[in-house]
Amino acid sequence: MNVRRLNWEKLELNNLGETIWGQISADRALSEVVNYLDIEGQFAVKKPKHTPSIVDKHLAKKDICILNGKKAHNIAILLGHLKLPIAELKAALYNMDESIYTAELLQQMIRFAPSSDEIEKYDNYNGPVSKLSKPDQFAYEMTRVPGYEQRLRAMLFKLNFSEKVESIRQTLLTVQRASRELCHSDKLARILEMILAMGNFLNQGNNRI
Repeated sequence: MNVRRLNWEKLELNNLGETIWGQISADRALSEVVNYLDIEGQFAVKKPKHTPSIVDKHLAKKDICILNGKKAHNIAILLGHLKLPIAELKAALYNMDESIYTAELLQQMIRFAPSSDEIEKYDNYNGPVSKLSKPDQFAYEMTRVPGYEQRLRAMLFKLNFSEKVESIRQTLLTVQRASRELCHSDKLARILEMILAMGNFLNQGNNRI
């Protein structure tokens, strides 16, 4: 009987004591009534219906797949989140449109960019683009843009430039502060003075010094 189970915690008879369970007796008549109830129907475990997900739709088996499975899966998820036509994404890449291509999106596209072998397969593909899986259609169209990956990296560099400059500036300021503190440190001066004195003492009689 495939029904939902109840997680009982079994009690030993000698532990019932004066609990409510100790006051309940096995009632055959009640058991017979339960047998006539549609318990199995009411508590049956229904098999979940499979609803095709965004990834399933983008990776239909009838489509031609060139990308490796993991990359295609990630691109399918990406396309599901973007909800933009591939043609619009392609045009935005041509124009290097930063309103669509955020730093996060660029990082993902660089990570999932087709390999040289996959690009070669796209270059040699002569069939209808519509026969490719959705992720492959996306990758195919993107790789038709001249300097596809270089564009992505250039846009990402531009978007991250100010942040990187600020990070470097803060690092330089830290180095400058540390350098000034070292230059004006009496303790460091004494240590260096002691090292110099010890060195001079050890080098006495050494004509090379």
